[in-house]
Amino acid sequence: MLEYAVTDPRKLAQKLKKLEQQMYKHAQNLEFEEAARVRDQIKHLREANLELAS
Repeated sequence: MLEYAVTDPRKLAQKLKKLEQQMYKHAQNLEFEEAARVRDQIKHLREANLELAS
């Protein structure tokens, strides 16, 4: 399971970069369901960390 709240901005950036690379690789391999799953993880991670910043 993905941890959605990351307190260190550098760790957040690293995690987002890794997930984006995975998402693009899935899309290139025509694995669209997996790409969408990773995209959703990225969205949730960003939203969770925006709520923490407020």
